[in-house]
Amino acid sequence: MQSVSAGEGSGGAGAPTGTAAPDSLTLGPRPGGPPSTAPPVEIYIGTEPAQFRALRVLLWSIRRTRDPARTYRVHVMSGLAGFDRRGWTTGFTNYRFAVPHFAMARAAGQGEPVRAIYCDAGQVFLADPGLLFDLPLNDGAGRPYGFRAISDMETSVMLIDCARMARIWTSRRRSVGGRRRFSGRRSAGARAGRSTRAGTHATRSTCRACRGS
Repeated sequence: MQSVSAGEGSGGAGAPTGTAAPDSLTLGPRPGGPPSTAPPVEIYIGTEPAQFRALRVLLWSIRRTRDPARTYRVHVMSGLAGFDRRGWTTGFTNYRFAVPHFAMARAAGQGEPVRAIYCDAGQVFLADPGLLFDLPLNDGAGRPYGFRAISDMETSVMLIDCARMARIWTSRRRSVGGRRRFSGRRSAGARAGRSTRAGTHATRSTCRACRGS
């Protein structure tokens, strides 16, 4: 498995410093069988140098549980530039809200719907992350979700409609302030097309795939 740099810097107050984009690695289809025709699974991980061991365990769990025929692209967000970390509880508190920005930039020109998984470093996948990635981003009536999460106030694991949420999680709003104040804004969820709260079905689906360490 390709090594991953967790980046430099950590949480705390001060001017924005660090790298411009996440460190990324690709886990391609394993040899010995036909590759999957399913789209690559995009996973963004929020972390910091103090979470080095947790990050290694999370990356191991992705490799262990993934569909060997499918491609997985893992993006490690640590020490990113452009964020004012005052008020954050970790060194990566609001990185999750930058996922649409990074995902849309990577997908520019492809013309396909962009979705991505976000998870904190302190998670372990117990089943294929593709199960979470492939969940519908709408309710039974076809009304869209901006994202699915454990709840609107618990966003340590999310499946994100990046095109929809990029209009809500702007660069100014994602930089400062606490995670709960930011993610819990129901007005943002309404503008995203549906409440940010995923509901019990999404909670069960999420927990089936991963569990907090």
